[in-house]
Amino acid sequence: MAHVLQTCATRLGWGVRRNDGRGLGIACHFTDGGYVAEGMEVSVEGDRLLIHRAICVADVGRMVNPLNTESQLSAAMLDGISCALDQVVTVRDGQVQARDFGDYRLLDGAQAPRQVEVVIVPSEAAPAPAYDAAITPAAPALANAIHAATTVRIRRLPLRPELMRML
Repeated sequence: MAHVLQTCATRLGWGVRRNDGRGLGIACHFTDGGYVAEGMEVSVEGDRLLIHRAICVADVGRMVNPLNTESQLSAAMLDGISCALDQVVTVRDGQVQARDFGDYRLLDGAQAPRQVEVVIVPSEAAPAPAYDAAITPAAPALANAIHAATTVRIRRLPLRPELMRML
């Protein structure tokens, strides 16, 4: 864990004083033998949250197919961002209100990070599920970056409505 966290922090530029209105956030997670650290660089312009960079560093053991592993890691990170920003399930009278994807907000290209970087740490450990390990740290990394950029600490999901309410 320390290795993926340090690698992510170095690539993100952690510890370098910022004065450009951007905030950095980082979080890590372990599951089923996989270690993942993710970092985000964000800024807020008016009522828009901009995700400039997202970095995922993972040690998920031996890889059978490195391109598949890289795809799983980047997809999981983007799915985690999508979940964290806008996704909510509303239940009324015991019925879920969203009937299809038109009623359930997903991350679109304009909201996605401008840069996505995936770093896979070479390992001889047993293979671990890449997607499962990488979806979890996206929300806390994003919340930490928002706090660093705005000084607003968000403690509820989804993040975007809470951020807009608090700004």
